Amino acid sequence: MLKKRPDVPRGICMTLAAVFIRRVPNRQNRDELVVVADTTLTGGQRFDQGTKILQLPRGDALFCFAGLTYYAYPLAMQLASAIGSYNRSVEQRHPLRRVVQHASRIFAQSFKLIHHTPSDGLPVDMPASFLFGGFSWHDNDFKIWKIAMDRQGRRFPLEDINRRYAFIGTAEALPEAEERLAAMLNARGKTEQDLDMEPFEVIRDIIRAGKYDDIGGVPQIAKVFRYMTTHFYATLWPCPDGRTRPHAFGRPLHGWEKTSWTMFDPDTLHFNAVRPPDPA
Repeated sequence: MLKKRPDVPRGICMTLAAVFIRRVPNRQNRDELVVVADTTLTGGQRFDQGTKILQLPRGDALFCFAGLTYYAYPLAMQLASAIGSYNRSVEQRHPLRRVVQHASRIFAQSFKLIHHTPSDGLPVDMPASFLFGGFSWHDNDFKIWKIAMDRQGRRFPLEDINRRYAFIGTAEALPEAEERLAAMLNARGKTEQDLDMEPFEVIRDIIRAGKYDDIGGVPQIAKVFRYMTTHFYATLWPCPDGRTRPHAFGRPLHGWEKTSWTMFDPDTLHFNAVRPPDPA
């Protein structure tokens, strides 16, 4: 049985996720955008195979969400549907910034259409936040945006992230994630401009520490490249039986199950890892 914390209701602010611009080591002027998240969903029970990284119906961007799943996930599907129904956007002729601005409007519209609300006339306080990351051909650079619910204002304001990374998720975990990242960079003599895989390492280590009931499972990871293509990776992670298997969004693949996703080793940080043998 999950332990309930009195200050934050269980299942409301679940997740720890990050979007960051990675400087690839030993590659001059080579950046790529990485999205990472845990896979745990809670709400009276625990499910460690939750998909929290989603691809827009265009190859230049990814986004992730935090918050109450039965609220945040329908918003994400509404956005995907809106983009998928407009060829100019699907074909990447519509600038990515406008797509994210449209996301803010769609979320706000959906929020206002909630009915049968509590006595104060506002929908139930269900925090939902999103991080978007992609390569903007209009800016010729990687961009990160955040959209978070403003319940009182009945809106989802859009925030440009002017740093090379951003975290969203469980309120208590965010300061710890920032502190861990700062300490890691300091120990390595690096600055934010030199980010490699440190934000991923922070989330991986917090998952393994098991400190938060609503952050767990297997870290899921995906990338956006400068040539406006995305790629998801299968994370190699130990199962309860002790065997290390590739996981897709937290789900261990069957031994006979094939995937086009590249294997990712969360310890060596190798993106072209070898899949371990899985005896039948």
